[in-house]
Amino acid sequence: MAENQKQPELWKSRFINFHLYSKYPQVLSLVDSVLDDVIAHIKHRDKPKRTHTGKLKNSLSLALLNLYSLNKVNPMKYVAYPRNPNGFQRTRYKLHSIGFDVFVKVVDTLEELGYIDNHLGFYDKDFGIGMNSRMRANSSLIELFNEHKLAPVMIQRDKSEEVIILKSVGILKDNKKDKYVVDYKDTGQTNKMRKNLQIINALLDSRWIDLNVSDNDYEKIAEETEKKKNRSDIDFNRRRLKRIFNNNSFEDGGRFYHGWWQEIPKRFRKYITIDGKRTVEVDYSSIHFRILYAEQGIDIGDDDPYIIEGYEDRRSQIKIALNIILNAETKEKAISAISNKDKLNINKNTAIEIYKKLEDRHPDIKKYFGSGRGIKLQYTDSQIAEQVMLNLTRDNIVCLPVHDSFVVRMSHQIDLHEEMDKVFRGIAGVDTKRKKKKTIFKDNSYKKEQAKLYRGETIEGTEGVVVKGSDIDFEQLMKSHNEYSGYNLREGEWIEHKREHLI
Repeated sequence: MAENQKQPELWKSRFINFHLYSKYPQVLSLVDSVLDDVIAHIKHRDKPKRTHTGKLKNSLSLALLNLYSLNKVNPMKYVAYPRNPNGFQRTRYKLHSIGFDVFVKVVDTLEELGYIDNHLGFYDKDFGIGMNSRMRANSSLIELFNEHKLAPVMIQRDKSEEVIILKSVGILKDNKKDKYVVDYKDTGQTNKMRKNLQIINALLDSRWIDLNVSDNDYEKIAEETEKKKNRSDIDFNRRRLKRIFNNNSFEDGGRFYHGWWQEIPKRFRKYITIDGKRTVEVDYSSIHFRILYAEQGIDIGDDDPYIIEGYEDRRSQIKIALNIILNAETKEKAISAISNKDKLNINKNTAIEIYKKLEDRHPDIKKYFGSGRGIKLQYTDSQIAEQVMLNLTRDNIVCLPVHDSFVVRMSHQIDLHEEMDKVFRGIAGVDTKRKKKKTIFKDNSYKKEQAKLYRGETIEGTEGVVVKGSDIDFEQLMKSHNEYSGYNLREGEWIEHKREHLI
């Protein structure tokens, strides 16, 4: 067994991003400073006839940007990188000018200079497992980051990064699905989708999108997020949306992913801020079932598809079960998935009963149960989401998607309501139903925190705390400010660095 398998911390990693760059003078100064050390070391070690300074600088810049950005997000994680020529091949999804030989030489030199911890990858044929090589900034390099006064907002993503992703699926030996990206030829459809998404992403990149929580709450969110499968660390620079299609088809899936706000626990989404302003989240109610019924020429109005006889008090469980049924490829797979879902705590006999009751409850659409129709419905809801975001973007309104819900500044919620209604009717042909989720002002803990800031009489109102004949408790205000030091720091960095570099 490989030695690296005995070091579980090495499995915590983020794969290198080939599209990071920066034009900030602080970053350029850091790269030039380390480049001098790297070139001097290479000349002493290898005594080359010729030094390719430009290529060395490009590789060094990419390595440093990845090391820095991950260190700020999660200092315990490693940057995973390929250590073979195939891993550096240019594809639609990796448009870069980084060469394998030069990059590896730079990494090895950084290790020899004492700037990084580096661990070679491996593949164990006996166990059928392996991992890419890993590197992580050590204290010497972190000290340089601080000396050059780097800030996360200085890290940028190249506009060449592909945002329209096509995936296919393979079946592994254990019958699990293996999804992987595939190349495709651009069409009028893909070009239009990419252009629309570039418009949306340009606005997202120009705005400060953050999470207004205390440092303690941030640590709890980060820990909770890390424990969940297929979740990334909270990286506030990860604002560029990508649209992902499945089954090698541009009519399957198509939802928008990769925004950091989509991966935090949903109960914390009410703390999202846009340009420092509070937000509200609004979602489509029962969107897939309204679409399915609309295809049959039926408008379900205020009918709730998740209420069935005998399970009136278990609506949330029935909602999960019904969505499983729509996504499952067969009835048998649907029943198995329902009975094995931890959140549901339902045995197989109960799963069979629920399936039958849902068929009786929805005779007009039961032909779609266990048909895998869900992936097609995702394409329709992604078309709706695209148009809602695009329309609001053209009015300079930031709209953050979470599949069938949207987050906007509170002052823009009427605009959001109007667009959601208009777009849904235009695509589905029937009226929709919306649901506004709880805002921070409905949160009792927030009201209590606000009340602490004032001396005298305070009255709780629907929009927080109303102050009557009182003054601010400055001692409590400073305490609160210190508890939110991370949020305040990010705000200061945005104001100082980002605004002046926006295109």
